[in-house]
Amino acid sequence: MTAGDGQAGFDIAVHFIPDIIISDITMPKMDGYTLTEKLKSDPRTDHIPVILLTARTAQEEKIKGLSAGADAYLTKPFNEEELKVRMDNLIERRRKLQSAFAGQKPLAKKEADQDPFMDKVLQLMEENYKDEGFGIGEFVKSLPLGRMQVHRKLKALTNFSTSQFINYFRLEKARELLDNEQLNVSETAYTCGFSDPGYFSKLFTKKYGVSPLAYRGEKVG
Repeated sequence: MTAGDGQAGFDIAVHFIPDIIISDITMPKMDGYTLTEKLKSDPRTDHIPVILLTARTAQEEKIKGLSAGADAYLTKPFNEEELKVRMDNLIERRRKLQSAFAGQKPLAKKEADQDPFMDKVLQLMEENYKDEGFGIGEFVKSLPLGRMQVHRKLKALTNFSTSQFINYFRLEKARELLDNEQLNVSETAYTCGFSDPGYFSKLFTKKYGVSPLAYRGEKVG
């Protein structure tokens, strides 16, 4: 997607939540510094990597761009391969954050503490995961973003869709209970917000490769 000026670029970014943004510094309506500052201060877009391009070579200009929150800064004329490498590195960094999050228990919050949005999301789930009526609609209404923006931002940060993330959190809670509490599978399912133990067992088996009954048996044994 492309935009002819900084304001249009900001509007596109807010609506579509792209994986990465490449922006010139000299633009009408809103320059690259202002655009970057707005993107990095808006909860809808603050996670998106920004690469600034400029013909200005002065060191103070580069520092100004990085101070505005830019993740990388290239001087024109730039090498196309270098730009691609910078993009790949920034996107790979985001993938590592996704993998780190998916590989840990939600309450550990190692990577989430670096993002206020994820901190809010985890707090929200902690307060509501036991409520079987707490679904996507209630989840989105509790956040300061639109439904699609929540979905895209969550996908960018965790690689989960909204429904997948809600289930992921509840499944991790269920696994904790199976590890530490004397509850049967149905009781565990209900405690973690699943109204159907059969559906819970299906999701649990798909995620962990073993049924909750078998998992519970291993822990007891």
